[in-house]
Amino acid sequence: MVLKRRLDDPESYDPATEPPDPFARPSAPIANASPRPWQGPPARGATGEATNAPPPDLRSTLAALLSQAYGGDDPQAAQAFGNQAGAAGEFLPLLGSISSGQHSVDDFKRGDMVGGGLNMLGALPELAPLLGTVGGAAERGGLSALRGAPANVEGPVPHVVEAAGKYADAAGIPATRQSSYAEVNPRRAGYIAKAYDRMPHDPGNPKVAASYQALADETMAQWKALQDSGAKIEFMKPGQADPYPGGPRDALADIRANNHLFVFPSEQGFGSGAAAAADNPMLADTGLKQGDHNILVNDAFRAVHDYFGHGMEGAHFGPRGEENAWQAHKALFSPEALPALTTETRGQNSWVNFGPHGEANRANPRDTIFADQKAGLLPAWATREGGMPMAYRAQQVGTAAALLSALGLAGSSQRKE
Repeated sequence: MVLKRRLDDPESYDPATEPPDPFARPSAPIANASPRPWQGPPARGATGEATNAPPPDLRSTLAALLSQAYGGDDPQAAQAFGNQAGAAGEFLPLLGSISSGQHSVDDFKRGDMVGGGLNMLGALPELAPLLGTVGGAAERGGLSALRGAPANVEGPVPHVVEAAGKYADAAGIPATRQSSYAEVNPRRAGYIAKAYDRMPHDPGNPKVAASYQALADETMAQWKALQDSGAKIEFMKPGQADPYPGGPRDALADIRANNHLFVFPSEQGFGSGAAAAADNPMLADTGLKQGDHNILVNDAFRAVHDYFGHGMEGAHFGPRGEENAWQAHKALFSPEALPALTTETRGQNSWVNFGPHGEANRANPRDTIFADQKAGLLPAWATREGGMPMAYRAQQVGTAAALLSALGLAGSSQRKE
């Protein structure tokens, strides 16, 4: 069987033709999947054995975790993810049992096993980051660098973590740390960049307006928490020399050493083109001032994202650092605000680093061509850590089906034309 069309190439991805995503709903924080009887990476005893390893019934654990994290109060979505977990629990051991002689190929040909396995394979891009969560999120309030962080990432800024914890408690948000320092998936980032590029500026859309209003409200609440923590924010003045000549990492060092941050105000730069419309909700006036500067929602957002998003895990400002800043900061936002947050961070950064000017921007960050500023919502899959478009998942299922057919494992190899 020859696959005549590849759907897993971001260049061929057209968001306008994306089929409905059965899981298209804001995902609750992974913390909502508790309780679970283990936390953090498995501890090791003196002999090396795991002393707090996950319980043996991984299938039921996965089903509960996925159903609650992605299904919530939507029974259909919960059942779908429960089925995915069930497929993973049955399909993978079966492969091993065939090689060991416990089962025959005829057992494998059973339609429910093949179908369940293919469904599971299609969901793997989204299952993968959650499988890391099953191993335990990093301890909230911990100050060690996340597992997998580069050596030059110093880890969380203590006073930022303290401020974030107080905000989360006051807001009733069950915020947890991510399980590890995320890698950037260039293919996923390319899909997100393409989706952002084609996303219309649509602030009048009720769904867009509602998410951006939630983002604005929660940004200002975080701004107050930042001020209450004693952090000092200064907006740069016109003509002021760059306070961080060594690059954005100097900003993180300033937060760490001085609990201070310079912020580039929106009035001096808001995107690279003329597409910054006056009706962009991020340009709304907050009613607050610093000297002669009227603080806009986007100004406050830049401050809280750099402070909390980058400071909570010590994430840097390159492509990988921005992905981790999104992952860290989204723990402080509600599901209603998450879509707008994703557009403003993960969406724009994916366009900058993996969009039409991505290669040049990565090579020369100081000459970055920024994304046009638009108020819109990306496809729901982009708000999930391991999310991929349905076209990609369909390609994975198709590839697996072709492989099984070629191996004679999916029934007869004879086909009627």
